[in-house]
Amino acid sequence: MGIGHGHTPRPLALVLATAILAGLALLLVPAGASSDLRALWLAADAVRTGGTIYPPATLPFTMSPPEAWLAAHPDEPVYPYLYPPLWAAFFAPIAERVDFETAASVMRVVNAVLLAGCTVLAWRIVRPGVHWAVFIGLGGAGLFWTFAGSLALMENQPQILVSFLILLALERLRADAPIAAGAILALAAALKVYPVLFALIWIIAGERRAPLAFAALGGVLGVASVALVGWPAHAAFLETLGAISQSVLLTPVSYGFAPALAQITAPNALVLHDAPQGGGWLVMTLPTATSFLAKGLLVAAVVTIGLAMRRAEPILRWQALWPVGLLAVSLLGPLAWAYHFIPAIVLAPALLDRFGPRAGALALGAVLVPLSTLFAEAALARGLGPEKLQIVGTCALFALAGLFTASAARTRNSIPA
Repeated sequence: MGIGHGHTPRPLALVLATAILAGLALLLVPAGASSDLRALWLAADAVRTGGTIYPPATLPFTMSPPEAWLAAHPDEPVYPYLYPPLWAAFFAPIAERVDFETAASVMRVVNAVLLAGCTVLAWRIVRPGVHWAVFIGLGGAGLFWTFAGSLALMENQPQILVSFLILLALERLRADAPIAAGAILALAAALKVYPVLFALIWIIAGERRAPLAFAALGGVLGVASVALVGWPAHAAFLETLGAISQSVLLTPVSYGFAPALAQITAPNALVLHDAPQGGGWLVMTLPTATSFLAKGLLVAAVVTIGLAMRRAEPILRWQALWPVGLLAVSLLGPLAWAYHFIPAIVLAPALLDRFGPRAGALALGAVLVPLSTLFAEAALARGLGPEKLQIVGTCALFALAGLFTASAARTRNSIPA
């Protein structure tokens, strides 16, 4: 048996828990520059005025926005728009009528609610033996204690919505609503392309209806995007994705296999790119062989996880294998920031079910502490180089994947599937 009782709370209790977590997030996480949201607003304005949405795709990818954006905002951090053109077109009429400061204030509240909602969705996916309030509380603490949730909320990062949709798609599939699950995941993939890999896992695992719904809505959204914005913008977007896939961009919170490997095996190849507003990050072009290796590892991980899900008991899929899949896709992908790991972190309290309360709590703390803002402050104060935080965070996330993988071999399940 699991720890405590994972009884289903009343809907009002879940709403109250979501509101409390969202309120705590707004209190604990200071408002930031919302630079990631600003990129969407600038792209929307570019669609409306016929300006440039994407900068020229160069190697290595340097996170440089279009020159016109820098000229218009010389005193503010400005990042490129890295989402499909459809959403810039969708927000164009909104951006024309709503000033950015108002939009940022509204989206801060919305994103806090979405982050809190992620913890509730994680509980519904795992259906743990641990009490629902404990599970949700630990998930919220994990988010707002680490860069995953805090940085995302400070920057009003659209990845929050992507993470929420990924978790909602899994929750709908868990609830035996595959058509809804596929449609929701298609919307997530239309926002950020990489969720298509989760649809591939579905196919390999033997799901049928969810991938069909994914393909149907995904096709509709793709046609609508080209019809609204035109093909040249999509070609520029694909060129940008290609440049990203052939590059390493190293910051303290760009967790992933490729940046960690690069600074260990080829530190002299990394070049400092100065941001116009100050600061910067290290970049390099991936050697062709390394690029193929990275892509091969990602494909191998997706196939392996899909096959494991095909053979596994349902409870293991939700409590162990899906967390591994979420981690693997981001860790082995071309560019992942701390907030790409929101789904995995809110699922991490499942370790208490898989290993028991004491061992599970120790494991959870061991992987979350190195990802925390407090650890980063202490490490930097003691002279650890900022880039080494990337290795520490990446190792912690690989350790989390390893713990879930090990737990999949355990026979100790908290509840029946």
